[in-house]
Amino acid sequence: MNTSIPYQQNPYNPRGSSNVIQCYRCGDTCKGEVVRVHNNHFHIRCFTCQVCGCGLAQSGFFFKNQEYICTQDYQQLYGTRCDSCRDFITGEVISALGRTYHPKCFVCSLCRTSPGMESSSLPPALPSASPSLVNSASEAFPHWRQGDLQR
Repeated sequence: MNTSIPYQQNPYNPRGSSNVIQCYRCGDTCKGEVVRVHNNHFHIRCFTCQVCGCGLAQSGFFFKNQEYICTQDYQQLYGTRCDSCRDFITGEVISALGRTYHPKCFVCSLCRTSPGMESSSLPPALPSASPSLVNSASEAFPHWRQGDLQR
């Protein structure tokens, strides 16, 4: 991560003037339009992504490890990828057996249907499956018959 231009908290104004607002990043006095985030004030030109430098005043951003980061860089650094399509997951996520999926990507690897969807084709028998896998698969994919999974 590029940390060549860190955000710096400026010391309290020693003269006690409460009407002077200083920019959290550059330290200069703020005049005109100001962005206030987490009780910190920024010039609009100073409120930028810590990683790529793009402006954040008109877009979404994340705050992590004391850094303001644009959505794209946050995804690249900290985002979760779908184990099926490899795209980043935003919004709802399904976690199963230590993997994560978009809801649309969470499908049976044998018949490609989602849990609860009807299917006219049944999956072929698996060579061996644990009893817990047989029970969970039967619940998640009701089109499977007990005999379709062999223990």
